Amino acid sequence: MNALSPVYTEKAQCQDCYRCLRNCPVKAIKIEQGVASVLEELCIHCGKCVAACPSGAKKVRDDIASVEKLLASGKDVIASIAPAFRSEFDRVTDHDFVYAVKQLGFSGVSETALGAEEVSGHVYRMLNNSTGADHPMISTACPVVVNYIRKYFPSLTGMLTPVLSPMLSHATMLKELYPDTAVVFFGPCIAKKDEIAQFPNICDSVLTFQNLRMMFEQKGITFGKGKAGTDVFIPRKAKEGTVYPVDGGMIAGIRGNGRIIDRHMMHFSGIPEIESVLKSLSTLKPEEPLFLELLACSGGCINGPVAQKGDGILAKRISIVRNTSDLKWENPKVTVENVEGITEPLDIPTKEVSIDAIIKVLRATGKYTVSDELNCGGCGYLNCRDFAKAVVEGRAEPAMCVTYMRKLASKKANKLISAMPLGIVLVDTSMRIIECNERFAILAGDDARMIYEQRPGMVGAVLDKVLPVGSFFRHVLETEEDISGREININNRLLRCTIFTIEPGLIAGGIFSDITDPEMQREEIIKRARSVIRKNLSTVQKIAYLLGENASETEMVLSGIIECFGPQDQEG
Repeated sequence: MNALSPVYTEKAQCQDCYRCLRNCPVKAIKIEQGVASVLEELCIHCGKCVAACPSGAKKVRDDIASVEKLLASGKDVIASIAPAFRSEFDRVTDHDFVYAVKQLGFSGVSETALGAEEVSGHVYRMLNNSTGADHPMISTACPVVVNYIRKYFPSLTGMLTPVLSPMLSHATMLKELYPDTAVVFFGPCIAKKDEIAQFPNICDSVLTFQNLRMMFEQKGITFGKGKAGTDVFIPRKAKEGTVYPVDGGMIAGIRGNGRIIDRHMMHFSGIPEIESVLKSLSTLKPEEPLFLELLACSGGCINGPVAQKGDGILAKRISIVRNTSDLKWENPKVTVENVEGITEPLDIPTKEVSIDAIIKVLRATGKYTVSDELNCGGCGYLNCRDFAKAVVEGRAEPAMCVTYMRKLASKKANKLISAMPLGIVLVDTSMRIIECNERFAILAGDDARMIYEQRPGMVGAVLDKVLPVGSFFRHVLETEEDISGREININNRLLRCTIFTIEPGLIAGGIFSDITDPEMQREEIIKRARSVIRKNLSTVQKIAYLLGENASETEMVLSGIIECFGPQDQEG
């Protein structure tokens, strides 16, 4: 566990399900001894693993304690509130929200959307100065997208607009307006925690909206006490920046009332869609300026990894748009010049893996031909070869191959069943045999044995045609009451059977033994003699003084029977 990373694994809670790996777009997960941990150097901090983990083992670093320490230091601290707050705290008025946040100890509350407007101004200026021969421009508002491009599409980093994100632009603005002030950001994004680590002198800390709710609850703060005109956002209320959290919102803000037209701008959201766009950019040669707004979360920031999930994306989008209906948008303006971002590639560790090493892993997991490579995705990787490569690199384990482990378990079970001296059979609800061993076929008679020789396991055979015991299995499947030690007479042989549930209402198993068999008779006599001794020993001890030697003689006789029928020397 590395609790210093934005996302880490609580190992005790990891359930070995690989769901985080299946949902991770860059497979930045390492499975070791069944525990899934995040590979920080590969991670883009999209938070998909956090949202997907069914047991809550993937944790987001909690920085509440450090923020509370900052608030208690006596320094002025301003809360920078991401524009997605309007969908997160729907129907809460601005003054009620500002009042509640200030009750936590913040000296002021400001909208991050003001920083978004600064970003819009810079990009607007770049586009107006751009020519058709220029390469496409990619937004840097989403830190996940920036991480994704810098790590996995490094050749495209030159297309990133060299502008800070709205959060960092806003923090820069606030520190210029209010010197010696700390800034704490609240939003639905995990990647912001990684982003401030790259710019430690701009924004002081990042908390999530979940953290904000937790702080309200701990302090007993409720909405409805704010005063209009007094409890207001500083330095002013945001305008076009408030639509940034929905896909296409940034473009709407940049366009304003200017001359930039729609064909120069496109927006895409969700990593799969963004991956497709980025792959096509290497060969694209635009004839006119092109700006791409890319957001990692489908639908935009309102659908962030730690955003409230109660309302659907449509309701969230309506919450954002509803608050912009009375705004009079203007052309974006620049008021803060020092907002240059970082767009250099990030090196990620790579390891050369030979085809021989991959084939070795494939064979170790039962894949000897291409047809054996099912590419089912159960391990979390796109195909069997990607999985084998990850095993060679030490990021995965052979036991993660679900089909291989299922076949291995089946082989072991079949070996165990076939080696048992008792008759074993598994039956489904239609009273057809799922699996049986040879001993069961022998007990069922010559016909059954011949069928078994032709079709080992007798899969699909009708049970009652093999051995008329279907009524017992129906009873167990219908009532889930096991039948133990039932004796039945079939073909002049006395069989003892135990029928039990394997899958309630679906599969039942049966164990059969021929107690007329000499070897089984011997075992039965020993068993019953021991039972008599066990049941009567306490009574014998209590009345020994009345029976005298007769009691001990009884025990000696029974013990003698056991010794007589017990294991003997192999001679003669």
